[in-house]
Amino acid sequence: MMKKLLKKMLRRLARVPVIGRFVRIAAAIYRLPARAETVTRIEATKADLDNLVVSVPVALRKLRRDVDRLEAILADLDRRTPDRCSQRIDTPDVDRTDTTHSPIGPSHEQT
Repeated sequence: MMKKLLKKMLRRLARVPVIGRFVRIAAAIYRLPARAETVTRIEATKADLDNLVVSVPVALRKLRRDVDRLEAILADLDRRTPDRCSQRIDTPDVDRTDTTHSPIGPSHEQT
């Protein structure tokens, strides 16, 4: 409440021709540390943005290379997949109950 009243009085005094100039100068000096801190924060943000401007194209180039590499791998797999399918079709049927042809190796059961 007191702070609002003080601000109101200072605003009125700032409109007075001779005294007003000194009031405005005093208010500016009072606000100077806060303004300097704001300027420092703005400069730090600008530096961060400058770093971002430099780092984004680098990251995009890396992503493009990774995507190209993945596309090449997928294309290679597409070329290889039909050959493997035809090999499986051409192989004779194997008894599915025979565990010696199991993908995890021969069974260790004792018969």
